[in-house]
Amino acid sequence: MGLLRVMMPPKLQLLALLAFAVAMFFLENQIQKLEESRGKLERAIARHEVREIEQRHTQDGLREREMAAVLSDSENDLVIIYNRVPKTASTSFTNIAYDLCGKNHYHVLHINTTKNNPVMSIQDQVRFVKNVTEWTEMKPAFYHGHVSFLDFT
Repeated sequence: MGLLRVMMPPKLQLLALLAFAVAMFFLENQIQKLEESRGKLERAIARHEVREIEQRHTQDGLREREMAAVLSDSENDLVIIYNRVPKTASTSFTNIAYDLCGKNHYHVLHINTTKNNPVMSIQDQVRFVKNVTEWTEMKPAFYHGHVSFLDFT
């Protein structure tokens, strides 16, 4: 069996072909306009995102400067001494301090004062306290390590 074919007069066939061609041309034209509009929209969105990122960076910079100005001298003079204890996740804790130091504007320093001795001599205690309190370039600071006993009195 073959295809059922409807016979149309040649003028009608030509008219149908012409209508089909015009419809295709119209659809192609509409598709091209939509693609141009999509391109313009994508460029506008990209420009907006770039402006938003630049604005966010500007605001972050202003916030950081404001935070630095708000910090008082006592906060800039802050020193935390963390005496690390083995097998208590102290390495993970100090890694967090290293990760956050740049963002929060403080210094992290690893110290080792034990010299295989659980108690520091008086001279070493005085030297340690003097170094910690007078080293202003590295403040605020987070010192960590295995620190011998230190008599704060």
